Amino acid sequence: MDFKDLKKELKLTSQEISDLTGTPKRSIDNWSAGRNAPPEVMIAWLKMERMRRAALDAIEAGEPHKAAEILRAP
Repeated sequence: MDFKDLKKELKLTSQEISDLTGTPKRSIDNWSAGRNAPPEVMIAWLKMERMRRAALDAIEAGEPHKAAEILRAP
């Protein structure tokens, strides 16, 4: 999954990612448009955010064991 797909899945704007990570919005816009490739750490951050959200959803659904499984996944 590429940067643009992860960003869309997480429903994050370029400005939100910029605010959360301290990355210039212009860089994020360039990654989203495919003009430049984001650093691997940014892809990893988005994947971790996806896992965090899934774990929180499981906890809110009363399934803490599922949350633990999600957070243990490679």
